[in-house]
Amino acid sequence: MNPSKNKFNEKKENLVFWKKFIFLIIPFFVLILFLECLLRFLGYEPKEPSLGKIKPSAVGYFNIADKKLGFRSLPNGIYRNTAVKIKPKITTDEFGYRNGYGWTSQSDRNNTTIVFVGDSTTFCAEVNDNETGPSEVAKILSKKYHVTVMNAGVIAFNTVQTKRMIQEILDRFPKVKFVVYTYCGNDYLENLNPIAYYPMMAPYIWWDKTHNKFIEHDVHAPSVPWGQKFTDIDTIWTTWTLPKQSMRQQITDFIRSKSAFFNFFFLRIRRIISNYYYPQQPLLQLPNGGAGPVWCGTAKWRQQVEWAKNNHAYYALAKLLREINTMCKKKGVIFLVTEFSTGSYIDKCTTLSGNDFAMLCKEAGVQYLNIQSYFTGNPFSYMAQNDTGYNTHYGTKGTKTYAAALAPKLEQLMNNPAASSGLSKGTAPQGAGN
Repeated sequence: MNPSKNKFNEKKENLVFWKKFIFLIIPFFVLILFLECLLRFLGYEPKEPSLGKIKPSAVGYFNIADKKLGFRSLPNGIYRNTAVKIKPKITTDEFGYRNGYGWTSQSDRNNTTIVFVGDSTTFCAEVNDNETGPSEVAKILSKKYHVTVMNAGVIAFNTVQTKRMIQEILDRFPKVKFVVYTYCGNDYLENLNPIAYYPMMAPYIWWDKTHNKFIEHDVHAPSVPWGQKFTDIDTIWTTWTLPKQSMRQQITDFIRSKSAFFNFFFLRIRRIISNYYYPQQPLLQLPNGGAGPVWCGTAKWRQQVEWAKNNHAYYALAKLLREINTMCKKKGVIFLVTEFSTGSYIDKCTTLSGNDFAMLCKEAGVQYLNIQSYFTGNPFSYMAQNDTGYNTHYGTKGTKTYAAALAPKLEQLMNNPAASSGLSKGTAPQGAGN
C-alpha cells in the first residue's frame, strides 16, 4: 500500500467531516444569534454578574424594623432602583412616606388630604416619585381641587399593618378626608403569616380556638433591633448574599451574564423543573403553633392559598376591613377599597376573584371600587420592565390607568360626600351577589 495515498485519503476524510460539521453548526449559531437579537428587542437582558454581597433591593434598602408595624419605610430615604429598566429614583419624607406629586416635606398639610395605603403595589418602587399611582391621582385632582395626596404604601405590608398605619396617619394628620386601600392578593395569605418575608417580621391575625375569636399578634422578637435595616448586621446578610458557587454555577452564571437567550432559557427550564418535579415543600411551624408555608417560593402558590383558606383568611380579611372602616368613620373619613389589577390572567389566578373580593367588601360594609374594567389593553403594557422581562408591578402606563379609574370616583365623592352613604355596604360588580 502507498503510505502517501493513505495519508491523502485521511486528510480528505477529515476535510469532508469538518465541512459537514461547519455546515451543521453554522445554522445553529445563526438561530441562537437570531433569538438573542429577538429577546433583546423584546426587552430581555442577560443576568447581572454575581458580585458576592450585592446591592440591596428596594425592600432591603427601605424597610426598617418597627415595634408597632413590624417594619416600615426608612425616613428621608433616597434610592435608585437599578433592577428596573427605567432606573427610577425613589425618595421618602421625614415619616417614611413616599414623596411624589402632591406630597413632599414642604407640602401644605392643611389641605384636604387623600391617603393611599397598601403594599408594594401602592409604594410603586418601579416608577419615579411623580409617576406612582397616588401621584397620578394627585395630578388629575389638583386641576380642580386644593388637595394633598399621600402615598403611605410600604413594600410587603399586610392588612394588619395597613390598619395600624391608617391609625397612625389619622392621629397625625387632622385634614385626612379619604383613605384608599389597594388590596393585593398576597395580603390574603400574609395576614396570617408573620414571617412571609423573613428576616422581616410582621404583626398578624389568627383565629384563637380557645377564645373563639380572631386575635392580633405583635412582633415581640425581631430579627434586628427596632429602627435598624434588615441588611445591617452580618447574620442577616446571608439572606442577601450568594453562597459560594460551584464551578458549574460559575460557568452557568458567566454564560447567562453574556446572553439574554441563555438567561431566558435557563429561567424557563428552572421554572418548569420547580413546578413539575420538585415535591411539595413541608409546612413551617408558626409562632402561635399553627403551620403555614413561607412566602417567597418555599411553598407552591396553591399550597399557600389552601392553607390560608383552611385557617379562615377570608373572615380575617373581612374583619380587618370592617375595623378600618369603623376607625375612619369615627374621624369623619371615607374609607375606600380597590384591588390591584392589570386585567390579566394573573388576576384570575389570585387568592380571590374580583366577584369574591367584592362580596367580601360587601359583607364587611366597606366601599369597593372596581378598576379591573379599565385595564383592557395588553396586560404586559401596564407592567414595569426589569432586566429579565416584565415585573408584575405597575409601570408608568399602569399607574396612569389606575389613576384614571380612581380619580373620577374620588372627584364624585369630593363634590358630594353624602353619596358615599349609598355605597356603605359595598358596591359589587354585576352578578356578584347571585
